[in-house]
Amino acid sequence: MQVMTTTRFILIIIINGIFVLSSRAQQADSSYVKIADVVTIHSKILNENRKIYIYTPYLNKGSENAKVACPVMYMLDAEYQLTMTAGLIDYLSKAQAMMPGMIVVGIDNNHYDRERDLTPTHSDKADPVSKPDTSATAFTRTSGGGEKFLQFINDEVMPYVEQHYKTAPFKIFSGHSLGGLLTVHCLLNHPDMFNAYFAISPSLWWDDEYLIQHAADKLKSETLKTKYLVMSISGEGGQFYQDLQNFHTLLQQDNSSGLTYKYNYYKDESHGSGPAKAIYDALKFLYPVWIDNNQDSTANLTMQFYKRLSDRYQYTIKPSEDLLINRAYDLLENPKKIDDAIEMFKLAVSEYPSSYNTYDSLGDAYVKKGDKEKAIKNYKQSLILNPGFKDSQTKLNALLKGK
Repeated sequence: MQVMTTTRFILIIIINGIFVLSSRAQQADSSYVKIADVVTIHSKILNENRKIYIYTPYLNKGSENAKVACPVMYMLDAEYQLTMTAGLIDYLSKAQAMMPGMIVVGIDNNHYDRERDLTPTHSDKADPVSKPDTSATAFTRTSGGGEKFLQFINDEVMPYVEQHYKTAPFKIFSGHSLGGLLTVHCLLNHPDMFNAYFAISPSLWWDDEYLIQHAADKLKSETLKTKYLVMSISGEGGQFYQDLQNFHTLLQQDNSSGLTYKYNYYKDESHGSGPAKAIYDALKFLYPVWIDNNQDSTANLTMQFYKRLSDRYQYTIKPSEDLLINRAYDLLENPKKIDDAIEMFKLAVSEYPSSYNTYDSLGDAYVKKGDKEKAIKNYKQSLILNPGFKDSQTKLNALLKGK
């Protein structure tokens, strides 16, 4: 796999929407700017150059939080949905702390052969009601390349992303319409490619409901036990709606695989507007509780909470440095909970041992407890990690002067 070019564009998140500036030199406050890399990959599998967009969440540079690995969403038809999805993730993860920061890998489909790439089988029908068209100019003449396209994602896109970005071992596949069809196909035939699947108005009518006809046995597979599927349908009606209902019925009748499943019906939305609600609801379903809101939580209870999160998502999830420090300072305000605060600061030091701020904060707790020796020890360690940190130096000087 050869990476041909990389450019960048800037997503500026505003209160009532999102717009894109195609500028390399644009300067703005980093707390409001999100950078998406635009990467052109030469695919040996597809024998063509392919463009992908890679959105990365804003993390406080210089802190241990910037080193946190993020789950990754691989999104089809990204040229339409990337900015909307990036905005949702930015808001839910940063402003509301309702989900983790997430990398979004957007795959451009509409500037290529979409019908070829997003259909798992060949069909001569372009929609549920049309007659077969086998002419040389038929809309579906190149259809049926979905398997090769999944191979492109698995063998060429994923390795590039995992080599160049700090990724957690949790991946989401999201597709709309024909992209939703390929999403369901991937779940049934390659479930281990992703951990969660968002199928938005999937075109299950394709090829005379081929996918539904072959789904029953595959939906019983134990390989789906740790997987998530969120399916939605808008007000498309007709065969589009009925086929999704048929698939939903299969899961209702027998979900012995243990697949974690959610079905949403947006009857007042159109095929085009449905994704706006669907992606938000899918993220909320996947991450029902991300932050332990128990302000009186001890260090032990905090780690128990994150152990449960780790078990749910099948990879190690740690509380952020900011969360531990802020929670410890809240405890420190209560004279009866100084020891609890110290344990929380110790947990921050244990989880983020290269952060000068954790040691400085632990020093503050020991000052409040009246243990000058331990306070001095932690301020000194803070200065070893960051010799220019004036706060630690000022506090250390005051303690040494008073000895």
